Amino acid sequence: MNNIMNILMEIQKLEDRYQKLNKNLNEIKKQESNLKNKVKMQDQDIKITTEEIKDLKKNIGLLELDIKTIDGKIEKYTKQLFEVKTNEEYKALLREIEVEKTKKNKIEDEIIEKMEKIEEKEKHLKDVEKEIEEKRQKIKTQINELIEKTKSIMEELKEIAEQKNIMKEELPKDIRELYDKIEKRKGNAIAEITEDERCGACLSPIPPQIIVEVKLGKFHLCESCGRILIFTKNK
Repeated sequence: MNNIMNILMEIQKLEDRYQKLNKNLNEIKKQESNLKNKVKMQDQDIKITTEEIKDLKKNIGLLELDIKTIDGKIEKYTKQLFEVKTNEEYKALLREIEVEKTKKNKIEDEIIEKMEKIEEKEKHLKDVEKEIEEKRQKIKTQINELIEKTKSIMEELKEIAEQKNIMKEELPKDIRELYDKIEKRKGNAIAEITEDERCGACLSPIPPQIIVEVKLGKFHLCESCGRILIFTKNK
């Protein structure tokens, strides 16, 4: 029975390594996802700024049309100045011309303001694009490194799974079948007894007599979770 327990302990060492590598793999995938999200956010910043510039230019175009309309009115009123017959009509036309000129000045100020904003945003866009390109290259390098780490971990996980299957073949058929059954149901078939005499999986207390017997190499299952109990020699 001691030989069986030794095999189970070796299998558990492989399982522990497997779980640790899986955890590292999940962390790498998370890091890779975060890096890709950074790129998306940077691209979104460029997209938003580009759309803002586009909208400003569109607004300027509309304002320029308004100026053309106003210029048309000023030209019309100016011609009418030479056609009116009374002083009151003349003064009224001058007032209309002044009103339109005031509108035009206001629109021209608005256009200048928007052009200044465009200049500012185009400068920002140029700086951001340069900065983002540098970051993108750095992120690309980091992602490639993570991909290589992922490949390495996947290869090691495959090797561990193969080693584990080889070691399981050394177990008696009834114990191997029990192991597979527990593993399928629980995810991990083995539980180490902790220093405070509990099941390492479900943390239920283990009776002292069972602990003694497990130390001596006797086969026992946890009474609470049904996993195979082991006691490693370094405890």
